[in-house]
Amino acid sequence: MTGYVIRTTAAALCIALVLCVSPLAAAAESPTASTPVQLDNPVLLQEIALQIDFLPGDHYTPSRTSDFSTVRQERDIETVASFPHRFDAPEAGSGWYLIELPPLHWLDNAPPALQLGFIADFDEVWLNGTMIGQNHNIATGRADEAYGIQRLYQLPTHLLRQDGSNYLAVQVRRGGSYAGGIIGLPRVGPFRDFARSRLGSDILQIILSVFYFVTGLLFLALYLRRPASREYLYFSLVTISAAVYFSIRLTTVLQLLNNYGLATRIEYTMLWLLIPMFMLFFLQYFEHRLHWYHRVYMVFVGICVAAGWISPGTQFLAQLNFSLIQYSWILPIGTVLYVMVIEYRRSPTARTFLYATIILTAATILDIVASRGWDDTGAMLFWGQYLLFPYIMLIAALVLHQLVSLYGEVERLYILATRDGLTGTAIRNHVLMLYDRLLSLARRHHRPLAVLMADIDHFKPINDQYGHAAGDAVLQRVGSLLNSIVRHEDLVGRYGGEEFLVILPETTASSAWTIAERIRIAISKLRFDELHKHGITISIGLATFPDCGTDSESLLKAADAALYEAKRAGRNQVVTANTAGITAAEV
Repeated sequence: MTGYVIRTTAAALCIALVLCVSPLAAAAESPTASTPVQLDNPVLLQEIALQIDFLPGDHYTPSRTSDFSTVRQERDIETVASFPHRFDAPEAGSGWYLIELPPLHWLDNAPPALQLGFIADFDEVWLNGTMIGQNHNIATGRADEAYGIQRLYQLPTHLLRQDGSNYLAVQVRRGGSYAGGIIGLPRVGPFRDFARSRLGSDILQIILSVFYFVTGLLFLALYLRRPASREYLYFSLVTISAAVYFSIRLTTVLQLLNNYGLATRIEYTMLWLLIPMFMLFFLQYFEHRLHWYHRVYMVFVGICVAAGWISPGTQFLAQLNFSLIQYSWILPIGTVLYVMVIEYRRSPTARTFLYATIILTAATILDIVASRGWDDTGAMLFWGQYLLFPYIMLIAALVLHQLVSLYGEVERLYILATRDGLTGTAIRNHVLMLYDRLLSLARRHHRPLAVLMADIDHFKPINDQYGHAAGDAVLQRVGSLLNSIVRHEDLVGRYGGEEFLVILPETTASSAWTIAERIRIAISKLRFDELHKHGITISIGLATFPDCGTDSESLLKAADAALYEAKRAGRNQVVTANTAGITAAEV
């Protein structure tokens, strides 16, 4: 009997102890209005909230002077146990989440922020009766949640209370007939921690945006150099639109804008421009005509872009994007595929474009279908946006490769048109044209310039005795030697027959004479198998600007007269017009 009494008493004491300790433990775990919360790390909003209520409708304005007690007594509100939370009643197109928080403390160098999580579809955030952020009532539809956008608002420290309850009011409006609400897990904590958590995805978007932007600037520069090539302009608009589209949702950009509505408008604008610019690019690139229905479509796109910036409606942009705009892509995408099918047999580039476009189009269609059937269970993977990067880089690489090949062909034709095929020096017309330019620069800047007129001695007997093939060999070796001896900035041209013209900018008479002597000696050392190991000599006449002439004609005549004097004096020598007593007046 005594043992029974002892056991019964012990059990009663244990039950009493549990009943006394449980409330204390619960009180210790749950925040109270007087217990401050230190925001050293991000925490779930519902873990520190004192109470969360949902007020249907939009007939409510937070006040700085009152808490939520009045509205709780006067209005029909719903207590929210936890997030995610959705509302889908027809009359509840919008509603207010009334969240009472305990006193908040934070580190001096880590101001707090609110990360709302996924929202359907747009919000307005108030802290202690003051609005701290909104997205300007521009519905983003389900694309908001599917892209994993988590709206981040800094909590102004001068509004936060450290010795009393904080009242956070979040108005959420849905943009369609589906369920609205806060369908993510809101958190509060240091802003730097939220920014750090997005660093990985931000870095990828930054890399993509930089590549797009640099590519766009490159093609814009190409267009400015060749305005007739409008395909470069269209492709630059494609890549710059993609750069803005991918960068507009970066954490840093959103913080700079501090306006999700503006970000959404810019995002839609870039999306609407992207596909039409692709169409214009391919039409121009493959030289296809722009038909009337293409022009009508461009006008339609312009109206949609303008409507996106003008309309204050909450559902307009979402409905426009998920219905009319996406259906309208049928025309530009169909045009692109049609052009490449037509060009398939004629252009290897078109074949590559066609295969890549089919893959990207299929991925985009799958993304659109998936977005329409999305069940709000998590972030979607938009394969189209990931494939867009290699697609654009492929187009850029092929276009630049073709451009480089074209420039190479132009350069080859230019060389053929301006170079003497036998000697490798410039042809007469080209060397005289460049000579006029160099002389004009020397005259404008009062700089010296020298002209050498060189002629192979006894060249006609060489042709007569050894044949024209031997004469051609001599001309080829002399031209090659002249090109190798002169400086990079000098100019060598075949003036006629066995006569060569050498232009030496920034060269005085003494320096020009040294170069001419070097040429004469080098040529005298040449030996030719075609001439049975015999060599040749050369005579050179030298004239300088401005001593021997101030215009191109007088300077050439002075050099030619000096050459004649070298021939008359016995050949194989250099004669300067000055020392020969030849002046511009005599010429």
